Amino acid sequence: MTEGLTQKQADVYNTIVKYKIENGYSPTIYEIGEILNKSVGAIQCSLNILERKGYITFEKYKNRTIKVVKWQAVKINALTGY
Repeated sequence: MTEGLTQKQADVYNTIVKYKIENGYSPTIYEIGEILNKSVGAIQCSLNILERKGYITFEKYKNRTIKVVKWQAVKINALTGY
């Protein structure tokens, strides 16, 4: 599982991993926000923390550059699929 992450951070991480598996490329910050019903600012904050903790890397101000560094088991919510 996603040890060392808050629930919000784990939700963002799990969304990225699931999206990459299903689509073959990274989601944009806007797409993550739409999926989780969160603001772009909240998603950006979580991405910064995930990067600092070593779970992902990404190029700021560029779309679809999120790379998963730590592949962890993803917990899928049965109701939303995320």
